[in-house]
Amino acid sequence: AVLVTVAYIGMCAVYLVGNAADDRGAVKPDSPVAEAPRVARSPVLIATAAPSPSPGPSPGPSPGPSPSPSSASTESPGAVVPTGACCGSLDEALSAAVPAHEPRMVLATFCNAAFKGMLLNFADHLQRARIPHIIGAVDKEAFSLVQSVRSPTYLIDIGHVDSSSSHSGKSWKKFAVTRTGEVAKIVKRGYAVIMTDTDVLWLRDPRPFLAGCGPGLAEVEQRPCADLQGADVLASSDNLSPGKNLKEGLADSYYGVFNTGIVVIRPTEAGRAFASKWAAYVEDGPGEFKDLTSDQQVFNRLVRKGAPPPHGDLHGRFAVRRPELTLGLLPTLLFANGHGYFVRRITPQQYEGARPYAAHATYTYDGSTAAAKEQRFRDAGHWTIAEDPAQAEGRFLVAPSPDLAPTNPHNEVGLAQHLDALRAQLANLRDALALARALGRTLVLPHFTCFCDRVWAGHDNVFLFHHMYPGAHADGNYLPFECPVDHVLQLSAWRKAGVPYRDARFAEE
Repeated sequence: AVLVTVAYIGMCAVYLVGNAADDRGAVKPDSPVAEAPRVARSPVLIATAAPSPSPGPSPGPSPGPSPSPSSASTESPGAVVPTGACCGSLDEALSAAVPAHEPRMVLATFCNAAFKGMLLNFADHLQRARIPHIIGAVDKEAFSLVQSVRSPTYLIDIGHVDSSSSHSGKSWKKFAVTRTGEVAKIVKRGYAVIMTDTDVLWLRDPRPFLAGCGPGLAEVEQRPCADLQGADVLASSDNLSPGKNLKEGLADSYYGVFNTGIVVIRPTEAGRAFASKWAAYVEDGPGEFKDLTSDQQVFNRLVRKGAPPPHGDLHGRFAVRRPELTLGLLPTLLFANGHGYFVRRITPQQYEGARPYAAHATYTYDGSTAAAKEQRFRDAGHWTIAEDPAQAEGRFLVAPSPDLAPTNPHNEVGLAQHLDALRAQLANLRDALALARALGRTLVLPHFTCFCDRVWAGHDNVFLFHHMYPGAHADGNYLPFECPVDHVLQLSAWRKAGVPYRDARFAEE
């Protein structure tokens, strides 16, 4: 109960920001409001045991944001890329990943063993989507781990690297120097490289979009695909409202932040030069680059060198000529960030049949740690790593989601409605947790509904944008929504206190 109370107080602190903290007026947008999930309160269900997972690989993810855990990807049903334990060098890994008859395009990531679960989940998604990939292991433990799941890998032992994601830390700098340097080597060998973080879910093969606008592309993909064929360097972005991004192109993203969680560098003369300069400047940049602390900061500064392009060259375009290269934008509709995929929940029905190729777990809370991102993947049905069957056995208590109609009979959105809903949901959770502890059972969490979005900081004033994340409002209303658990609870505190729990999908599976 104390943990729940602390989480509730923290949530109030998050939502009461800016000068509009006393705003308790309900918002009734002109556009139709999506119906909130209405789950009637029922007696708490008690499960005496959970079935053990069946042997063999877990079912694959579907392209949608909330797939059934039992549904396999339509791109590659049950597919695995069998390469055997591999490899001794970068060249061997590239040869194993990309057969001689296929285009020389490869996805590359770099990781250490501190992110074991994330790495295994990442590799499993790539194998199911049949995406040629290599994984550069920066320690021996990660090398052995990737070999065990038969993804092409090679060892780049750079010594101790901790699990911190702080861009100002020495470990991150060492890692950033390594990965940009390795990407430069791969591009120099004549490969187009899709550099990606391991907290990116790869849902389907992006090569038909990136290499020649192949058959089967949705109509909404055709225009950006055609624009991007001549780009030397392509990047994803943190911009919200994927529909607006698709319409405005670089005009929407050029002055925002390009996110190096997904970057494509082609082996053109300009692409090779950029990859080499990026790596060199991350290690020891001159002048204005010297005090930058991350490869992403260096990337954003490099691609914007020179006078800014005219607005007419950006609006509705996905590639623009810069002094040293042609820069391309990966649309957020197809290469989604964490808000678009896990909060707004991009679906083909919303966006003319478009389905994301990838989803990056950005806009994550609870410290934005690997554990928090794992929870995001679990909530969305994208955690495919089989657990120890013993952990699925025992006595559990399933917390139902309460009926929120009494607190908000007209399904309005706003701060008052959100706080009222939180009180009801947290009271329900408190009761279920108390009962679970009294009965010696493990609590299975409920789903949560939010009537106001959560933001990173006070300067992101959610009250100015109809209680939606600033920038996310342009595509229309998405409130209320089934919110990720880190919008409501700090599960890291539960783990630290030794309070056992299982996520909501555990009971549904």
